[in-house]
Amino acid sequence: SDKVVINKNEGQLIRLSKISDYMCRPVTCENVTLYNWIRLLVKSRKRRIKTKDIGDGDVDESDDSRDELDVMEELAESVQKKDRSFLPGHLQSRTHQAHLKKEDPFIVPNFLPNTLPRADRRDCEYYCCTMLTFKPWRSGKNLKAKMETWDKSFMAHDFDKRQMEIMKFFNVRYECLDARDDYSANCDKEDQDKIKYQWATSDTLSALDDMHYAEAYSGADFGVDKTHDTYEEELFNIPGKRCKSRREAMALAEHTMHISGWLDPSPDGLPDVGSLIPMVPEFDQSGKLWRAAVLAKKQEILQEKTKHMPTGSGAKPNAYDFKPNVVKVVDREYIDRFFNGMKPVDGDIIRCVLTEYSLNDEQERAFRIIANHATLKNPENLCMYLGGMGGTGKSQVIKALMSFFDKHKENHRFLVVAPTGAAAALLNGSTYHSVLGI
Repeated sequence: SDKVVINKNEGQLIRLSKISDYMCRPVTCENVTLYNWIRLLVKSRKRRIKTKDIGDGDVDESDDSRDELDVMEELAESVQKKDRSFLPGHLQSRTHQAHLKKEDPFIVPNFLPNTLPRADRRDCEYYCCTMLTFKPWRSGKNLKAKMETWDKSFMAHDFDKRQMEIMKFFNVRYECLDARDDYSANCDKEDQDKIKYQWATSDTLSALDDMHYAEAYSGADFGVDKTHDTYEEELFNIPGKRCKSRREAMALAEHTMHISGWLDPSPDGLPDVGSLIPMVPEFDQSGKLWRAAVLAKKQEILQEKTKHMPTGSGAKPNAYDFKPNVVKVVDREYIDRFFNGMKPVDGDIIRCVLTEYSLNDEQERAFRIIANHATLKNPENLCMYLGGMGGTGKSQVIKALMSFFDKHKENHRFLVVAPTGAAAALLNGSTYHSVLGI
């Protein structure tokens, strides 16, 4: 989408766009590329000739001094003027004109907000499409044919020497970034045990050493033999109101710890916390490789969940069929513990999961409602709330349901989300933000 500016022209609101200016550029700028058009464009209003009505005729207010021989007018008529007006399709073709200023190599366009594509990586078609900015055009058909690729159109165009040089300069930024990354990787590889900082150059460290030496050996003399006024010393040591309150709170906390025995030595000695030797990671790799590994693992999990997803297009429930404030009596046999409307295989899976997770009566009731409902063919949506205090076994029910859908080969029908990463990790789930992309 192209951003436009709204302007008023001849009593009407019109939209202004640099792209439309280029597409309807004057005939004198026919062979100007979009790159040079952005660099050197000068857009101005046309000069108006004011006239005054006298009687039945119009009198021009321009200069009345004329050459008697009309030599200057004859010379002006013999020289053909360049038409700098926009083409008739432009909204400002009657009021504005355009021309290019003198070539200045120090004027270059700044490509914002997106960066230019690389010539050696990623999408070749996108790169060729972008570099065709050095090819004059008035519509997309001038850039490539209908069945032609951007790569083929790019190779067929004959770029001049200066354009090839500019395209080469486009890649200098990425070459500098690659060189910086390679240098940082080599530094990390050579000194893995040392902490490296980008500002810690040899000159900076030398300056810091000199400053430390100056402060340590050339500062003020605070000798122990120097006497101070006793009154001033006592004045500075008097605690204030806030300091007294802090000290009283600390003394009260210490007294409470002593009474409760928290500060008494343990009769069993110090606790055994195991080995304090730092663990060596099994894999040592950069953050970029870790991100790639995490993305690959996510893709693997998604493929595993959708492996048994049916490909047929079943009937989907229509959200507009919902009618508020309408009560209907429907069959809810799956709520019953002795529900038999399932296949024998499904019943074996439910009993196996119940035995594996040792659910109590309340947990089993919640689990059977969802499991029985999942065995129905084309069931209605089940909206169920599972609540309770901490430690009542909500997570155990969810783990049992995850095992049920896994054994039933319907992982695609079950998704666990939680508001925080800690809660999601307990159930091997995901956060709201990760799943919903917010």
